[in-house]
Amino acid sequence: MFGILLCSIEREVKPVRWSKPITVLWFMFGILRLSSGIVTSIEFIPLACIWLIAFPSIFLVWNNRKDYNVLFKSLYHGFVYPSIAFFCISILFAPIGTEAYTGITVNPNSLGQHLVAIVALVVARFLYAANKKEQIENGIIFGVIVSFAFFSRSRTATVTIAGTFLAGMLVNIIFKKKPFRQTLADLIIIIAGSGLICVSLWGINTLSVKYLPNFQHYEQKTETENPKKILNNYIDRIEGNDKHESGIENYSSGRTGIWEEVIRKLNIKGHPSRDHIITVRNGDVGNNAHNVFLQFAYDHGVFAGILFSVLYIVALFKCFLLVKEKKHSAGIGEEILLVQIAYLGLSLFTSTNLPFLYETSFVYYFTYAILFSDDSFWDKSEISVSRKGK
Repeated sequence: MFGILLCSIEREVKPVRWSKPITVLWFMFGILRLSSGIVTSIEFIPLACIWLIAFPSIFLVWNNRKDYNVLFKSLYHGFVYPSIAFFCISILFAPIGTEAYTGITVNPNSLGQHLVAIVALVVARFLYAANKKEQIENGIIFGVIVSFAFFSRSRTATVTIAGTFLAGMLVNIIFKKKPFRQTLADLIIIIAGSGLICVSLWGINTLSVKYLPNFQHYEQKTETENPKKILNNYIDRIEGNDKHESGIENYSSGRTGIWEEVIRKLNIKGHPSRDHIITVRNGDVGNNAHNVFLQFAYDHGVFAGILFSVLYIVALFKCFLLVKEKKHSAGIGEEILLVQIAYLGLSLFTSTNLPFLYETSFVYYFTYAILFSDDSFWDKSEISVSRKGK
């Protein structure tokens, strides 16, 4: 974080006007995190200090710079380009077999979380591209993201990716007044292209794993599958037919039971990580609430969970206002709105409370570099309105 701060400083850093609703909620939540670190468990103090000091310091620097297009271009380069390398290595060395695909990770959920981290950045540059080349490049990357979500059978990733893309299309229609027929054409192209990319990746994987060393997680079986069998397994997973028993708790992989137990144990001061959550179906799941809003309430107390939830709602509302009023440089308002939506899609089912473990959270927190700014800042004469390249 200190390195990011130093590299971000371009000119003298001066006091700026911050949005009161956003900053008050941010710092109140941070104070509760710090308090729980003092009262409940010292382990919470480092991240509380990062929340209260490190992130706002970086936001202050970018509020002075004002060229947020550069910030999100850097985020794009820092997350999407390594992801391209990850995709290539996975498809070449990790066979698509009878189990949910993990790539070179060891868990399909980890793969899904990685996909969600970049989907908003890619979708924004596909739908709001400055030029045709940028749109084509990001359309291909999005097709790869869809393919990996399909191979992994991740329901959370599937819903989040589809929801993010649908939200981007609605923004085009409602706020950017893009003709419905043109938007529908984009949808057809992306569906057809994703299907073609998916089949192509399967073919490349089938061929490459025959001749290249394989990365094989010990729990995976080695048999490869044909596309039809992969599709059937994916449908079974989405419909919940891969479960041994019916019911919402089994369909949710025990999440509803975990949430009920978390809610039952909520208190004012929170719980240390050693205070585990135990359910009938899943047994001991550590202190993982599988929902970031419940996680913060469980860790730091019910008021902290409420504050974080309100912070998210206020931030999402402000994103809508920025898009509606076009108070932003080209495409940035839409981009941070999509990041917010992707974060919500994942965080409803995953405890994305650690920004250095969950890339989605790290990208999400940087949207506040824009949201911290007071509304009066958004004068188009003061900001860069061009986005050249990616």
